[in-house]
Amino acid sequence: LHVRSRRQRQMCIRDSFSGAAFADGNDLLNDCSVLEVPSEDATLNFEYGLSLGTCTGMMQGLTNLNKIYEVLLRDGALFCTPEQGVTNGEAARIVLKYLKDNPQKLDQNEVELAIQAFREAFPCK
Repeated sequence: LHVRSRRQRQMCIRDSFSGAAFADGNDLLNDCSVLEVPSEDATLNFEYGLSLGTCTGMMQGLTNLNKIYEVLLRDGALFCTPEQGVTNGEAARIVLKYLKDNPQKLDQNEVELAIQAFREAFPCK
């Protein structure tokens, strides 16, 4: 599938997650909230590790995908991160803040919400 415009890519992302089974903002909020637990207080158990891995893995995947769009499509990035990039922890905190600031959107798909958070934090000029 060759998608030319930013809007078309967004629609493809949205449509690919429009099925009945998807994780929503509540799931992402739950997963990324483990980052607020001080590491010395964190109980390193399976659930903690799974949530941490799910959150940071999504951040890595989305920022890497966006970098591919940026490199291959020049002006095709979904959002424009600083030249030095963004760590997974920074990305997760941006998404976490966005989710907390927009509780009315928590029923939406988690990927769409993360992209919205990045677009707000890193708008393209």
